Amino acid sequence: MVYIALVANVIPDWNGSFSTLDGVAQLFANRWMLLAGWTHYLAFELFIGSWQVRDSQRNNIPHRFVVPCLVLTLLFGPAGFVAYFCIRRGFVGRDSIVHATNIEAEGT
Repeated sequence: MVYIALVANVIPDWNGSFSTLDGVAQLFANRWMLLAGWTHYLAFELFIGSWQVRDSQRNNIPHRFVVPCLVLTLLFGPAGFVAYFCIRRGFVGRDSIVHATNIEAEGT
């Protein structure tokens, strides 16, 4: 809601664009637009972080492996998202192999 309110108030004075780096720099020269961008960043990173925690709990990934990913997600967005998926793949893949081995052992 904060983001929407900030952007709605800035639109009449909107200078710049999202199509070039110079255009984005011009947008963020407006302090209110900069605040809107920062709010957008924080809201999105917090959403992704909360998803990582819920997903790790569903997949029984120890929290100590998730915490560094959460820090990376907050500070460097995509790097934390990729790090989480690497850790997730290791745990989900390992569990799948263990499960398949148990089924084979029961069948023999």
